[in-house]
Amino acid sequence: MSDAPRRNLYDRPIGVLAVLSALLVLGALTLPSMRINLKPAGLTYPVVMVRMAMDTESSAEALEQLTRPGEEILRALPGVESVTSSTQGGAVRFFVSPSPSVTLTELSNQVGEALDNNRHRLPTNARPRVSTFSDSDPPMVAAAFNPGDYADATFRDVMERNLMPQLLRIPGVAVVQHNLEGEGTLLVAFSPEHATATRTDLTKVAGHFTAAQPRSYQLPVMQDGQRREQIVRLRSDDLTQAGLPDTAISPTNQLKEIALVEPLPSNYGRWVTVDGKPGCTMSIYPAPDANSYLASKEVTAVLERESKRLGIRYVLQSATHVQIDAAVRELIDAAIWGAVFSVVFLLLFLGRLRLALLVCASLPLSLALAVLAMACHENTMNLFTLMGFLLACGMVVDNAIVVGEALLRARGSADPAERKAALHRAVAGVALAIVVSTLTTIALFVPALVIENPQVRISIMAMGEPIIWSLLGSLGVGLVLVPMAFSWLYRKGLSGSDGRSRGHARWLMASERAYGRFLAWFLLRPFMGVLLVLALVTPGIACWWYVQEVPKTEQEDDRHLGLPVRIRGNPSSAQLREAFAEWQQQLALKQRELAITSVICDWRLERGTLNLYLDPIDPQRRHENDIQSAVTTLLKPGLYIALQDHLSRASSEAVKLPEPDKKTDTAKGDANKGERGGRRSGSSGSSSSRRSDWASTTRLSFRLMAPDEESIDQAWERLRPVLAETPGVTNPGPLTDPPPTETELVLTRGAEERGWRADQLSGQVTRYGGTRQLLTMPDGWALAVGPLESTPRTLRRLLGIEVRQSGGDIDRLENLVERREVPTQNDIRRRDGLSQRDYWMMVEPAQHARIRGELSNLLARADVPPATQIGLSWWEEHIAKQQWQMKLATLLAVVIIYLLMGVLYESVLAPLALMITVPVVFVSVQGVFKITGMQLDNMVTLGSFLLIGVVVNHGVVLIDRIGTCAPMNRLNRRQQRLPLLAIAAGARRRFTPVVLTSLVTIAGAFPMIFGDGRINGDSIAGLGASLAIGMALGMFFTLLVVPLIYRWLAAFRSGMIHLWQACVR
Repeated sequence: MSDAPRRNLYDRPIGVLAVLSALLVLGALTLPSMRINLKPAGLTYPVVMVRMAMDTESSAEALEQLTRPGEEILRALPGVESVTSSTQGGAVRFFVSPSPSVTLTELSNQVGEALDNNRHRLPTNARPRVSTFSDSDPPMVAAAFNPGDYADATFRDVMERNLMPQLLRIPGVAVVQHNLEGEGTLLVAFSPEHATATRTDLTKVAGHFTAAQPRSYQLPVMQDGQRREQIVRLRSDDLTQAGLPDTAISPTNQLKEIALVEPLPSNYGRWVTVDGKPGCTMSIYPAPDANSYLASKEVTAVLERESKRLGIRYVLQSATHVQIDAAVRELIDAAIWGAVFSVVFLLLFLGRLRLALLVCASLPLSLALAVLAMACHENTMNLFTLMGFLLACGMVVDNAIVVGEALLRARGSADPAERKAALHRAVAGVALAIVVSTLTTIALFVPALVIENPQVRISIMAMGEPIIWSLLGSLGVGLVLVPMAFSWLYRKGLSGSDGRSRGHARWLMASERAYGRFLAWFLLRPFMGVLLVLALVTPGIACWWYVQEVPKTEQEDDRHLGLPVRIRGNPSSAQLREAFAEWQQQLALKQRELAITSVICDWRLERGTLNLYLDPIDPQRRHENDIQSAVTTLLKPGLYIALQDHLSRASSEAVKLPEPDKKTDTAKGDANKGERGGRRSGSSGSSSSRRSDWASTTRLSFRLMAPDEESIDQAWERLRPVLAETPGVTNPGPLTDPPPTETELVLTRGAEERGWRADQLSGQVTRYGGTRQLLTMPDGWALAVGPLESTPRTLRRLLGIEVRQSGGDIDRLENLVERREVPTQNDIRRRDGLSQRDYWMMVEPAQHARIRGELSNLLARADVPPATQIGLSWWEEHIAKQQWQMKLATLLAVVIIYLLMGVLYESVLAPLALMITVPVVFVSVQGVFKITGMQLDNMVTLGSFLLIGVVVNHGVVLIDRIGTCAPMNRLNRRQQRLPLLAIAAGARRRFTPVVLTSLVTIAGAFPMIFGDGRINGDSIAGLGASLAIGMALGMFFTLLVVPLIYRWLAAFRSGMIHLWQACVR
């Protein structure tokens, strides 16, 4: 039997095309079931919350009896990462964070069981309540509505009867919420005049409603000869919406005679204006297994259709499908950009249009195979996976470029069999190199599995999975489809009669020869080679070492500004509406210039928020922080409202805020005093805090920790002067204000002698101050008592109300009580058994990193109380921990890639020649960012992490050819001329693939540099810049440094062998 020649896959076009067609059909069937969401599953921040309370108004007493025992109980549980508490008055809240190995449900059960088993350590009335919280996806769709000509009741009816039912019928919609809080609540507004005329005790009336609340009891009953427990529910027939006004409150009076009973207004206590007109907001949340993209599109279509039909104007605040569509557009632009540059570079370097189109065809085909693989793997598409595809656009054409260039170099022949054999040898010559380069890039994501932070791990793997599948697809395309299509496109071959390839341009061949001679000259002169390496490596390392890092001043940008508004004085709702309307008029003049799409004001009588929704693509490429600063400058502090940013600037710029008119209300000064004293730390009185250039400094947040609050106060008083003397600190932080006070009303001795009691007055004062929920009636309505309209609640008006004694006597409250100023019970925050408090200081950007690292030394110089500790704030600590984990993952990735190359090449030193350039490129990129003043944000860190695989990917092609032309065992210490020239010849053969793949990858990063895409609020411009700069540096290091290091490692190997032989002899 004769031996048949071995056939490769690219020799079986029918079989390959059949398998490819089957994969495309399978993917087309599974693709519609692929869910598209905003974030990957599991990207949450789980917390177990425990609430306790005791009958006391003292925070110190609650700290000793509730907080400390509770901390000991919770910290002893396995699976607890941290315990944070907040104690204010008699209320305590615990926030228990689980470790990555424990689920939220398991920890919640452990916490509940531990508290039940340790009830004897807590006060009898502690009443612990355990709940869970997980920061999941934001609303799928958020919108604001302007009712137009509809009245409040009609507008609420239209929303709930027409719009919301249609939204809930959409597949994938789980919850629809709005801010019309009055729905389902009956408000009983008592008339003091009518109550006085009928001599009705309002406290007894409220007590009657509470006593009549439906209650449930368990009674023993006999059934079938067995004793069972049966639940019996008692109800009151008069507690219904229809029968409540006719309820008899005395033998001669009904409720409707002294009170008005009506549904609670939709805007009770809270107001929303949409572009200057009253309105409401709505949030639509997806189901856990929903396709958020399709559901979001359908929800938006329904809102658009119904708003036109009903005559309601709506503003789309955010939508999942809008964000995903923007990311898809970025991906398509990047793919088109990469394809165009690939064609241009291939035509410029190789001069073959058909080959250029063939290489570019590998880009969509590899991405399509990756999408099909992920669809079959039951993965979800989200912003992170789209970012992964965006990064893959610059990587997947590398394999096709290397194979195509090798095929172009293959010597042709008139004999088809010899021509096919030459093509086979060309593919076999680069097969191992591209397999190793693909595997090394895939191995880059293996260390992400061991990252402790689940959020970082999930984010990297969600971004890395499409890259992995795309690279595997490009490997199959490069090794199978490209040779198969190449042999069909160039059936007559490429070489002339002289056997030389006509595929490369003459200038390129001349460049290769010049590069070979340049490299050979330095290989033959060791000292000059050392100088060349130092000249290439030293500048980047020097910039990285000596230039200070520019701290990150820009936070996440989600194109939405929620500016806190401080309510000053005691304005009414009408006065606040006028104040916010004035602001909106000022914003309307600059709305287009500031790229603001809509303005929504949301406020109560105590506080408010100015919501500005920005254009997703700003023509001026401004960060939302820049727009926030411009808005703060544009809006002037009003008589009753001021932005929190106004107050922050006031502490640094001595901004003059207009004082409310004290003549309008004598009690407003007390309210303002209480407002200023409500913060534990007020504005700084130091002259260094009054700097004119607020933007020239950065904020450094940190926390002080001590066993008790007094130690923290003493530590800050001693630490602040030390910070003021520290170079680089422009504002040492706020001064410690005296403890804030609050007004306490105490019964006078005369009132007590006349029979007045505090518990009789508390309910009447509560009804003046606001609504109080009493019960839920049998027909589903909630019953509340309170004033009919939200009027300004001032101390003067409170003291002027009339109160009634149980015996029928009536008197004004100011005649029965006296005012006292008592210290406010502070909010005591603790973590892991230590009290803690956050502070801040303003520092120069260039000194930010240095001062952050010297916090412990500064604390030691301040002579603080024993056991006092200092640390970064939660956000600063989170960022530092995330950066440390990324550095650990980077180190593990380098080790894994080195070991993988060592196994495949069966060499220890050959892969080391390439791996030495990885830290050099990494450090050089950091140095370029420092010397140019660009910020090293999260995207830059991610780009530097990806550079490891990309630089190694391109260098493997070079080191593989050098190892073939000049194996290390042929090189010795004397460095003969021919082996050194063989190194130059091998590097010359890979000059074109290295330059071409590097340029294509750099071109693929350009859309990210000039694009407006964001992921998790961070701009991807830093990611593209780090990849482009790193690839440019990596190209030079790979072509010039790697061959020289290979030569030095070969000499080192030869010397060690001779030393070993000498020792053996």
